[in-house]
Amino acid sequence: MPDGDVMSERDDLVSQLTEAMDNGQFEMFFQPEYDAAGTPIAVESLLRWRHPQRGLVPPVVFLAILEDSGLILPLGRWVLGEACAYYFKLVEAGWPGVTVSVNMSASQLHD
Repeated sequence: MPDGDVMSERDDLVSQLTEAMDNGQFEMFFQPEYDAAGTPIAVESLLRWRHPQRGLVPPVVFLAILEDSGLILPLGRWVLGEACAYYFKLVEAGWPGVTVSVNMSASQLHD
């Protein structure tokens, strides 16, 4: 594949990701983790992109493009906000000792 085609595909994906952010196509899923006794101890946050044609897209498809384009920063802020809101829902539901884990990029930590 010629370099121009690769750049065109990348630019198209950046455009789609920008549109996805603007249109609320990203979703957070929260996967509980339990101790040996079956008590919930943590929740792992999982980001997915609900693409209008492709369906649920895993992060392996889009994370590198988000990083390279700088879009990871605004999306990362949204992810942290969603994770914090979910944590407070857990506390209100009587799970105050449960932690919520979020994967962050180095650029997010630096920001």
